[in-house]
Amino acid sequence: MSRAFLAASEAAFAVLLAAFAVLADHSEGNLLEWTVKSLQTERPRLAEKLEELGFIVYPSQTNYLLFRSPDEDSRDYKQGCLEHGILIRACENFEGLNRHYYRVAVRNRGENERLINILKEVQSEEKHNVNL
Repeated sequence: MSRAFLAASEAAFAVLLAAFAVLADHSEGNLLEWTVKSLQTERPRLAEKLEELGFIVYPSQTNYLLFRSPDEDSRDYKQGCLEHGILIRACENFEGLNRHYYRVAVRNRGENERLINILKEVQSEEKHNVNL
C-alpha cells in the first residue's frame, strides 16, 4: 500500500471525525461517542464475517476494511455486488495491490449484514455458473 494512499485515508478519517464532532455538538446525545462505539463493535464483527467467507482481512483503525480474495478465486466481487445494488471499492489500481483486493466501509449492523449476504450470494452464483 502506498504512503500517499495511507495519508489520504488518515486525512479523510480525520475530516469525518471532525464532521461528527460538529454534529454531536448540535444534536441530542453524543453522536460522536455513539459512532465510535458502533465502529468499535461493527469493524471486528464485519472482519470476522468476511474471514468466514474465506477472505483475508487486513487490520484497520478506520471505518474501512481492506480485504483480499484468495489467488485462486476468479470472481469479480465488485461487479457481483454492483448487480445486487452495493458498490464496493476494487483496489487493483492501488500501488502494490491487484484484482483480488477490495475495500468496504464499515456501516451499521443491518447494512453490514446485507453486504455479507450479497457476498455469499456472489460466491454461490459463481459456483452455480461453473457447474452449468
